[in-house]
Amino acid sequence: FMDFIFIYGSDGYKEDILPKAVSAHYDSPIILGRMMIEEKNEEGKALTHDEEAFSWKNMNAILRTAYKNEMQNAVVAGFDDPRAEEIPLLFKGFHFLILKTVCSDERVMADRMEEMPEGEKTMQIRRNRANLNRPELVNEIRLDTAGLSETEVLKKALELIEGTESLTEYGLEGPGRETFVTRTL
Repeated sequence: FMDFIFIYGSDGYKEDILPKAVSAHYDSPIILGRMMIEEKNEEGKALTHDEEAFSWKNMNAILRTAYKNEMQNAVVAGFDDPRAEEIPLLFKGFHFLILKTVCSDERVMADRMEEMPEGEKTMQIRRNRANLNRPELVNEIRLDTAGLSETEVLKKALELIEGTESLTEYGLEGPGRETFVTRTL
């Protein structure tokens, strides 16, 4: 079992489909970043940097409480991609995995995003390209969803989660924040 399973990425699927399915499979809690604060403010603008930082701090407090209450396999999603870089720093000593979803076929990704507004599509594609090109972090595994149905994505995710050993001791060399793309500029 893991203490935490972090899931993020821009593969064109709706953001919470995979985390909810993984949570249901393990009958474990799910902590979604947007639960901390609304995704958009009253004017319809994306979160400010301060609002996103507040949300991230609250999410971390909830995760530590879940750990203290011996909840296993807590699924965590809905955080900005650059926050993934902080996970190995903040959760060193814990058993965790980071599942990064990507899509190596942008045509498939475009089909999945058919109903999204153009600006969101552009951002998803930029994030996906950055995630495809960035080396994995400590305890991070890549799941390429190209050509996979939602059911197949879940099956592959569970295989990766259950077949990967979580390191608790490691160095902290990372790829650098400039290799990520964020919506909070």
